[in-house]
Amino acid sequence: MKSDPLLIYGLGISGRSAAQLAISLNIPITLYDDRISNLDLGELSKYPILNPLSLATQHPQPLVFMPSPGIAETHKTYQKLYKYCHYRLRSEVDFGLQHIPIPILAVSGTNGKTTCCAMIKHLFAQHHIAVTIAGNSQIPTTELAQKLKTTPLSALGCVLELSSYQISASVLTDFDVTILTHIDCDHLHRHGSMDEYVKIKWRLSKETSSRSQPRHLITTSHVCDLTAKQPRSPRQLTIVPSSGCIKELKYLACHGTITFAHQLYHHYHSDDVYSCEKNDQQKHTLYQLAHSTAEELMNGLDNFSGLEHRMERITPPHIHPCLFINDSKSTNLSATAYAIRAVSPSASVLILAGIPKQHSHTLNIPRHIKWIIVIGTHAQTIITTLIRPHQQPVTVIDHVRTLGPPLTQIITDHHIECVLFSPGGSSTDQYNNFADRGDDFKKTIENFCIQSA
Repeated sequence: MKSDPLLIYGLGISGRSAAQLAISLNIPITLYDDRISNLDLGELSKYPILNPLSLATQHPQPLVFMPSPGIAETHKTYQKLYKYCHYRLRSEVDFGLQHIPIPILAVSGTNGKTTCCAMIKHLFAQHHIAVTIAGNSQIPTTELAQKLKTTPLSALGCVLELSSYQISASVLTDFDVTILTHIDCDHLHRHGSMDEYVKIKWRLSKETSSRSQPRHLITTSHVCDLTAKQPRSPRQLTIVPSSGCIKELKYLACHGTITFAHQLYHHYHSDDVYSCEKNDQQKHTLYQLAHSTAEELMNGLDNFSGLEHRMERITPPHIHPCLFINDSKSTNLSATAYAIRAVSPSASVLILAGIPKQHSHTLNIPRHIKWIIVIGTHAQTIITTLIRPHQQPVTVIDHVRTLGPPLTQIITDHHIECVLFSPGGSSTDQYNNFADRGDDFKKTIENFCIQSA
């Protein structure tokens, strides 16, 4: 099946990456995208483009269907193409994983996935061990596979971030180590129910084959409670107490680093090809890391600078006495709740925006939030159905760029210490993605600080 021609549906980042890997492996490809006429395909334009009108005619060779993970199975075109391929399916993630020869630590959950991956990479880097990050918000697995085919091995392992969309579309392999961060209501419009969403995440806890080294699952007590009805994982289990704050993520990252170091050590320990003075030193370092404690590694995260658009502090004190935080990566209310706890007890303004997720829970607004600003055309939905203020005033504005005037008045009159931009909704009402939204917020605040000086 691995050499069968592919029908790649969806030519975003992962679709194009899958096409490039297939080309390098001499696998024939046919391409399709609902917006195909508006796309600049570059070199891919010389490869066959599917004509939807030809679906009644059987393709001369059996095709394997590879849809973008962002396209729902209920989409009409998805169903037609899947049927056209005789229900032969393969995900971009599975395709890439087949060609990644290094050990993998998989990370999933609702919130904190990207931050946890970055923390693990940071901890390894402090000990001069290179690991790479791929997956959901990073480079696609197929792009990593392509890089590992053409460049010398520098990273000893891969930290792979997986979304529920990617997991549900994939068969997946048995990862050496799996981390499940906090799980809360998200993407229920796609998965149908919280039980189904939890079941999809829990798939990463399974094993389908035996290995000499045991595999591990690292998660929180909250996730264990949520998955109590799911089949018990055969993996060795490490449980971190749920605290709903950054400390929880740090412990997950530290335990993940220790456990993955153990797996990497045993993977490379008997590898004669990997044996040289430099690599022997790295093996020794991996051995020391594998026998560390989470508490010993915790100090290594003191200088972790965090991620852009995730609780990103954007104004030093000499620029403006008020702290402005860009948390544009918050696209659901549980992420916003986490952000609110992180700024407590500072007197704060909370800024919400975007398209609220279906089935989201109500957000209780604690008393240290002194004012709420809601942005965009969905403001009234957010106010009436998704937030539960404690008598805090609410201001509605049209766009991030009009924040200046209301902020000036609120900060002055209410002795505000922190302005928290944690939208809690999708960015696609006004932006292409959360990064564009976060960049716009930062520019707006930069102008605001200049005018306030």
